[in-house]
Amino acid sequence: MSLLELYGGGPTSCGYHRIDLPFSRLKANLGVPVLVFNRYMQQGVGALIAKRRQGFKIVADLDDFWDLPPEHYLAGAWEASGTPAKIRACLAAADVVLVTNATLADHVRALNPNVVIAPNALPFDEGQFTRATPGSETFVYAGGPSHVPDVTPLAEAFNDPRVIFAGDNPSQPEWLKMRQHAPRAQYAASRPVSAYMPAYDGHIAALAPLVDNPFNRCKSNLKMLEAGAKGLPLIASWVAPYTSDTAGCVLLADTASEWKRCMDRLRASPAEAAERGEALAAHVRKHYQLRDANEIRRQVLESFA
Repeated sequence: MSLLELYGGGPTSCGYHRIDLPFSRLKANLGVPVLVFNRYMQQGVGALIAKRRQGFKIVADLDDFWDLPPEHYLAGAWEASGTPAKIRACLAAADVVLVTNATLADHVRALNPNVVIAPNALPFDEGQFTRATPGSETFVYAGGPSHVPDVTPLAEAFNDPRVIFAGDNPSQPEWLKMRQHAPRAQYAASRPVSAYMPAYDGHIAALAPLVDNPFNRCKSNLKMLEAGAKGLPLIASWVAPYTSDTAGCVLLADTASEWKRCMDRLRASPAEAAERGEALAAHVRKHYQLRDANEIRRQVLESFA
């Protein structure tokens, strides 16, 4: 019997950043068997109960709030399948819940008081997370199909051939909606999570739009880490993931006109863009190293001995 069992990894961003990447680099001396899952167990909470009877300690990992906003394209199916209830039940059954930030932790404490913040983090300057040579004209937004509601209010700023949407999948209806809102923008094909960071290469800055709602306030600042890994400045929305920790490195914008002003500002001043990119690169390397986040994970896992 393996002392560590992992569930919920795979081809998605949350599977990669919360399970596959961190645990591939984690070294822990386990005194008892531990099961770690992301979000919820497909087999249901009964599977966790059965594992506990076998002597396992249970660690839940949560990277997003369980209640999707009504405008999310998966909201209807999410509710119909009972997924929010499954997530809540699995979180309540865990010995410890790992979350990405304090806002999400506050929600989880209503279900389980044993919450530990293990922020998203990267192995900077290794593998795909190395610096890029910045460009001078284009901006990159590396997002998924669920972000149509985040882009729609900012279409005036994003509908520009100098904006690159990275992650495009023309067979996905939500990406067709994205194109309808920003038909003049450019679209780059989606990449596997194990090799997606080159999408940031060759641009003047990265973009991270988010509508202000309870779901998005629980999100992590992963886009900030990705931009900083590449040494690019970031323009982001006035929403909790970015307002809580920018260290003055991130340009924050609200309306489409504010976004356009920020983009024009960086395009007109390559020196400022480079300075902000260097400041963000230093900030994320100081505060969001994967080895530091893994030290938190190690302590949690070894505490069960």
